[in-house]
Amino acid sequence: MSVADAMSQQQRLAAPRQDGGLLVSPPWLDLPARLAANIAARRRATLDIQGRDLLSLSQQARAQLISDATAFTRQYRDVPPSRVPDAPLILAGHQPQLFHPGVWCKNFALGLLAQQQQAVAVNLLIDSDEVRSTSSRIPGGTLTQPTLASIPFDAPPEPGLPYEECAIRDLPLLESFGARAAETIGPLISSPTVTDYWPLVVERARATGNLGLALAQSRHQLEGQWGVATLELPQSHCCRGEPFAYFVTHLLAHLPRLWEVYNSSLAEYRHAQRIRSAAHPVPDLAMEHDWLEAPLWVWTADDPRRRPLFVRCSGDQLQLSDRVGGHWVLDATADSDAERAAAQLADYASSGLRLRTRALSTTMYARLMLSDLFIHGIGGSKYDELTDLLIERFFGLTPPTYATLSATLRLPVARPEIDINSLGQLDHKIRELAYHPEVYVNSRVNPNGTDNTNGDPWPLIERKRHWLATAMTPENAAVRHRELSEINHSLWPWVADEASRLSGQREQLGQALRTASILASREYDFCLYPVDFLRHFLCEALPQKLAS
Repeated sequence: MSVADAMSQQQRLAAPRQDGGLLVSPPWLDLPARLAANIAARRRATLDIQGRDLLSLSQQARAQLISDATAFTRQYRDVPPSRVPDAPLILAGHQPQLFHPGVWCKNFALGLLAQQQQAVAVNLLIDSDEVRSTSSRIPGGTLTQPTLASIPFDAPPEPGLPYEECAIRDLPLLESFGARAAETIGPLISSPTVTDYWPLVVERARATGNLGLALAQSRHQLEGQWGVATLELPQSHCCRGEPFAYFVTHLLAHLPRLWEVYNSSLAEYRHAQRIRSAAHPVPDLAMEHDWLEAPLWVWTADDPRRRPLFVRCSGDQLQLSDRVGGHWVLDATADSDAERAAAQLADYASSGLRLRTRALSTTMYARLMLSDLFIHGIGGSKYDELTDLLIERFFGLTPPTYATLSATLRLPVARPEIDINSLGQLDHKIRELAYHPEVYVNSRVNPNGTDNTNGDPWPLIERKRHWLATAMTPENAAVRHRELSEINHSLWPWVADEASRLSGQREQLGQALRTASILASREYDFCLYPVDFLRHFLCEALPQKLAS
C-alpha cells in the first residue's frame, strides 16, 4: 500500500460546516458489509505472533475484553443484555475527558450499530494519554456581547501524568464546577446538561478518586439513562493479560524492522501531506546508541509520569529501559515463542511496571486483536492512515476497514450571520486607499475643477502616472519608490474620510465576527448544551440522519 492509497479516503474527511451536519464514512448502510468483510478476513489470516496464531490469540483477547468491560461497567451502571456467542465486536474510543457533541455522537452510533447487528459494543477509555487540561471553555455574557472564560474543574495536573494515574487534586473545586458552569452560561443557555451530569461526576469522583474515571463513568451513566446499551473499559485494562503480552513481545522482538517501517512510513506521509513539523502527526521513533525507541509508554507505580520505552537486543534477551534508571529484561528473540516473556511481563506488572500502547500501536492492537469494526472520529482516522501502512508493511496483512463519524452541533442561540469574506474585502479597500488613492480621487473629483478643502489633486495624480509608466531599473528604483510613497502620502487628505468610514465598518464587522465565533463554535463541551436539545439530537435526530 502506498501513502497515497492510505490517504485517498481520509483526505476528504472534514467536520461538517452545517449546524446539525453529520459525517459518516463509509456510508452508514455500508457498515454491515464492512463488518462482515473484516470478520471474514480475520478468520483467513495466517499470521504467527511469537508462537500463537492471530485468530486464536484475538479470540482470547476479545473474550478477556468483554469479560473485563462487563465487570468494569457493572461497577457503576447496568450492563447491556448478554449477546449471542461469537457476536461481532464493535469498538470506539476517546480520552476520558470532556468533549464536544461531535465526539459524543460516536458513542450513540456505536450503540445503535451494535443493536442493529446484534453485536457487542465497547467504548475504550484511552487513559494512557496525558492529561493536558482540567478546565472548560464556557461562553457567557449576552448575545450581543458574549464572553469566553476558562473555568477549572480541578487543579492543574502534573506534566506527563496519564489519565490512568490522575487522582483528583481539588475535590471542592470539582464539586463546585457544575454550579459555576451553569451560572456562567446561564444568560445564554437555560437548563444546560451540566445540571444533570455534574452530580453524577461528583458521585463518581468520590467513589473512584480518579479524574478521568469520574468524567467518563458519569457520562456513561447519562448515556444509559438516554437508552445507550454499551460497555466501557479503560485502555489500561487491555494492556494486561496473555494476548497483550504476546502482541507486545512480538513488537519488541522485531523492533528493528518495526522501527524502520514506522519511521519510513511516517516520512512518506509527511512528504505526501507537505507536513514540515517533525512532531506531526506523531514524532519519529528515536535511536540512542544501540537503543531503539518502541511505540510504547512505560512508567512505574512509584513514578507515574509516562516515558518512552527503549529496547535493545542482547543475545537471547531483550533489554528494556526508560533511559532514566528503569531497566527490565525479557527472555525473547524474533524466533522464540512468548510464553516466558508473557510470564515476566505479568511479574513486572504485579511489581508496579506500567507498559502501555501509544497512539498508532493502540489502534493497531484494537483493530487487529479486539474489534471487528472500529469507529473513529476525524482525528483518529487521520492517525490511522499511518496505522494502515504499519499493519500492511509490518504484519503483512490487509488492514481491516474502520469507520469515521463526527457531527457539528452549535449552541441553540441567536447569532449574527457574517460572511468572513466581507472582512477581507474591507481590508482590501482600505489598503487600496493607502496605496492607490488616485483611483478614489479620480472617481470623486472633476478633472477640470479643484477640491476647495485640499486644493488641486491632479498634478499629484499626473506625477504618479508618470512614475508608474516609468520602468523600474536598478538606477531609479530608490527614487521611484520614494516618489510614489510621497505622492500617496500627499493624496491621503482626499481619501481620509472614506478610509475612516471603512475603518469604522471594519471595527463593527470585526466585533460581529468575534461575537459569531464565540456563539457559533462547535467545540464546547457537551455538558454546556441544553439537555432536551442535546438529547433530541443524539437520540432522535442522529438515528434518522444515519438511516437517510
